[in-house]
Amino acid sequence: MEMRQFSPNGALQFIVYSDTMETRSRRFRYQVMPDTEERENPNAFRISLNDGGTGMMFNGSLSTAAMAEAASDGDIEITDEQRRQREAEVTGIHFSNSFEHPLVLETGSMADPMGAMRGCMDNLLTFWGIDVDAHQSLTREVQPLRMRQWVHRFVREYPSGALREGEQASLNLRLIINTEGEVEECHVQSAVGLEVFHDTACDGLRRHARFEPALDAAGNAIRSYWTTSVLYQIG
Repeated sequence: MEMRQFSPNGALQFIVYSDTMETRSRRFRYQVMPDTEERENPNAFRISLNDGGTGMMFNGSLSTAAMAEAASDGDIEITDEQRRQREAEVTGIHFSNSFEHPLVLETGSMADPMGAMRGCMDNLLTFWGIDVDAHQSLTREVQPLRMRQWVHRFVREYPSGALREGEQASLNLRLIINTEGEVEECHVQSAVGLEVFHDTACDGLRRHARFEPALDAAGNAIRSYWTTSVLYQIG
């Protein structure tokens, strides 16, 4: 199993694969132990590896299912202390309907690995040219404007050649948003699929996406970032 993160406090990308067990085509389920509640992920993406192994890639969280749902609905904001406490409680991840047989990966506490990942995230912001100190006290993060409208246009732009060949892709993208709320840069952080999807996604976001810029502690617009995942899937 691999776990990746593409921005501070962003979703985790899980990649779980095996060279001895085939993945199942049914609805993908996983359970963060010691929780007893299973989670379904309808957007899990099946992957094949060069060495012949197969697996699943999906975006998820180590939070409890209830915490993750409340946070996504905007009902609560998970504090750093709550996040660290939860990560320390994790004992493993159970995959019940993903491979030929149930699979339990006994990770033990995830406090130290996730702490190290957060340190890497701070270093990444510096590398991206983002003011780390200013981002510790933002009064507003980058906010998409009329997102439903431009997402509707964006998702219709499937590369025609890839569509004819039945090609699919999963991308994680980072946009640098300037003080005017414009897309200054688009970077593919991680991808499964043909390179034509990279150009299509970035071109589409540059043309359609609109944002409110991030604001620092004094309410001034500052250069910031916005990350998203894009799934090109047929049927």
